[in-house]
Amino acid sequence: MELKIEKKDGWLRKPHHIPHNVANAEEMEILLRSMVEKGKVDFDELTRLFFLYQVVHGLFEKFHERPFRCFANAEEPPDFNTLKTTLGTAAKAASFAKKRSASFRQFLQGKLSLDDFMSSPYKAKSSWRRVWSEYTRDYVHFAILLKWVKQEKGNVYKLTDLGKAYLAKPATLKAALLDMEVTSVVMRKKISIHPFKLVLSILDEVKKAGDEPVPSQLLMYLVAHLKGDGQLPLLKKALKRYAKGIRNNDVRIDGSGARKAQRFGLPIRRFLEEAGLAKEATVGGHIVMTITAKGSTLMKGNGKK
Repeated sequence: MELKIEKKDGWLRKPHHIPHNVANAEEMEILLRSMVEKGKVDFDELTRLFFLYQVVHGLFEKFHERPFRCFANAEEPPDFNTLKTTLGTAAKAASFAKKRSASFRQFLQGKLSLDDFMSSPYKAKSSWRRVWSEYTRDYVHFAILLKWVKQEKGNVYKLTDLGKAYLAKPATLKAALLDMEVTSVVMRKKISIHPFKLVLSILDEVKKAGDEPVPSQLLMYLVAHLKGDGQLPLLKKALKRYAKGIRNNDVRIDGSGARKAQRFGLPIRRFLEEAGLAKEATVGGHIVMTITAKGSTLMKGNGKK
């Protein structure tokens, strides 16, 4: 059976959006540290600083294994088949890969400027600047949601006092996650939820009730379609209705819904795990999520501590 949630039952027709390229708190910290000495920085410069910091500190390969392999491996890059399909022949794909790798090598050796390297092709139809800009923009927007970065006039961004406080004391991450608000506009009306707080709230209730762990994909899919924090009862009811079916493979989320759940849920899952508030495990072929002792302690004050 395919899972379907209806607008008439109180769900959003289109899910909330969270920047999906944001994968971990450590890389978010790098973005913030890239801004420390500048005060205010325009987006183009921030894009360069964010990339350069990772390369200089040997972190690019750690956080971006596939792009690094594309740049470093001229003979067998992981995207060779895609290049061949786009460019038409294996010979053209091989030539492209060699030129791309040579540009990266020259940049590392100081023979090619950062701007020239950023302008060089990464995909058959996209420069590295374009690809990296999309990635950077997601981190910037996520930092804005956490109130660590503020957008000034135009495309200029500033590190906030909360952002500086996080760099000085990473433990403030927990409070920032709980306070994070995501807003969508439906029929000219703003609808907001606190996704991290909602996820922890339901996980805490599941733990207290002694119920089985919640399938992560299902939880993220449902939270993404909530109209507000006050719909926690609706979320609980849906989890009770569908969780067992998901675990038994009797219910599934369609391909489009699964992709949306993945995009919405990736930052939530990663950041909760890095903050030590929740953890995931694979049970019966499904990834399930549970709250940790630290997460439960935090929720004792309704997420206010």
